Amino acid sequence: MLFFEEKQMLRSNSIVLLGIPGMVVVFILGLINLNNGKGDLTGLIIISLIIVLFIFLLLLSFLYVRIEKEGIIVRFFPFHIKPKVYLWADIESLEVRKYKPLREFGGWGIKGTKNNRAFNVSGDMGLQITFKSGKKLLVGTAQPQKLEISLLEIREKMNV
Repeated sequence: MLFFEEKQMLRSNSIVLLGIPGMVVVFILGLINLNNGKGDLTGLIIISLIIVLFIFLLLLSFLYVRIEKEGIIVRFFPFHIKPKVYLWADIESLEVRKYKPLREFGGWGIKGTKNNRAFNVSGDMGLQITFKSGKKLLVGTAQPQKLEISLLEIREKMNV
């Protein structure tokens, strides 16, 4: 039984706005070093290709969340090759809450500590999962109202 499903893409505008100027700066610094005889063209090309590949990888990234009868499935591609499954038996509580990405976790992405982690791509709303082990995981959402309704349905049908 499917209760909730969401796929969030990373905001590509910010990646392009930060990535292209960064690449231009690296390229200009490489050219300056090349003209001063301190660098070589091969190194400059390799660094430029690495930056382009990194930007491309970020543009392909997404956060996928699925809540179903077995538990909560989360995948932050390309950082999670396989989806992570959090079983209901391991979960103590769930709540949709507003959070401060920069203050609480240091930004967006896979952030936080071993015991208090966040997977988020944008915004300031998320599903706070508290595990019986005491660890916490916050999963960002762009659909907090739909998620709240899903949690009510889960509590009603599964006593979670």
